[in-house]
Amino acid sequence: MKISFIVPAYNAGRYVLQCLQSLYDQNLHPDDFEVIVVNDGSTDGSLAVIGEFAVGWSNLVIINQENQGVSVARNTGLKRARGRYVMFVDADDYLLPLSIGQYLNKIEMYDLDFIRGEYTVVDENGKSLPFLDKRKYRESCSNKVLDGKDFCRFVFREEFFVWLYIIKKSFLVDNDLKFLVGISMCEDLYFLLQMCLPAKSCMYLSTNLYAYRMSSHSAVACLNRKKLEDFLCVLTHVYAEFGDSDIQKTVHSVISRGVCMIAYSTASLPKQDRKKMVEQLNASPFSILPVNGTFRQKLQVLAYNLFSVSGFIFLKQLKDFIFQHKTNQ
Repeated sequence: MKISFIVPAYNAGRYVLQCLQSLYDQNLHPDDFEVIVVNDGSTDGSLAVIGEFAVGWSNLVIINQENQGVSVARNTGLKRARGRYVMFVDADDYLLPLSIGQYLNKIEMYDLDFIRGEYTVVDENGKSLPFLDKRKYRESCSNKVLDGKDFCRFVFREEFFVWLYIIKKSFLVDNDLKFLVGISMCEDLYFLLQMCLPAKSCMYLSTNLYAYRMSSHSAVACLNRKKLEDFLCVLTHVYAEFGDSDIQKTVHSVISRGVCMIAYSTASLPKQDRKKMVEQLNASPFSILPVNGTFRQKLQVLAYNLFSVSGFIFLKQLKDFIFQHKTNQ
């Protein structure tokens, strides 16, 4: 069997049918792929939709578990996967029609550890949305065999989306790669950095493979203290494991941008949550950040370093107040 599609599903009843249908619209023979849906304790009728679709498809497996989060769901699916390759697909997203063939051809032709594609962004109804498309920065790397470290340096561009990857399962097993459990935001980041360091051969293609749905329920759209704490936890793991590695420059850039994002978002939390997050940021290893990135990102980092966490948050609140005041005039 060529590939296992692993689909963690939690309350995605509105979208999961389109997701599953897109996996069966890839012109793959049923014997060449399987779909493993891990129903992570859905309460919205997702299971009924999945079960109805599964009728007649012997290559669709449904695993039910109590709600434990996307990391556990992905790890569960990975244990069950029988394909030579695996791909993680979120239940509210979908693959573009006939998009996967060239990726499977490349990964088999060059015996790659993994291959990554590109994506487009759609709204809740599947309509295309404008977004910051960073592929122009990595276009020169397209269709070239790279090792994992060069892939990390030249391809990531601070986009850590595991659903863009097709990965050799034996590579994941041999390196004992799993998702961090209990994390609700940026769980992909640590996983992908772990994946890159041991990789001997990988590839990036600049063609669209995946449709990412930007909804009001996405992790970024629903930021709260728990998610910011999880993000900080991931960055702490990344710093401890990769801060002095061969991909140090990429890691420091990710950490600087991530910590500023956490502090920036903390400004909008309720007072008690804000106080707790400030305490956690002050206790983290990130009191001083490396200055890097775009001009705007460098300014943010300089402000964070100069004014500390509390001062940075105050500047954000002041900026929001001025903007709101101008808007109301």
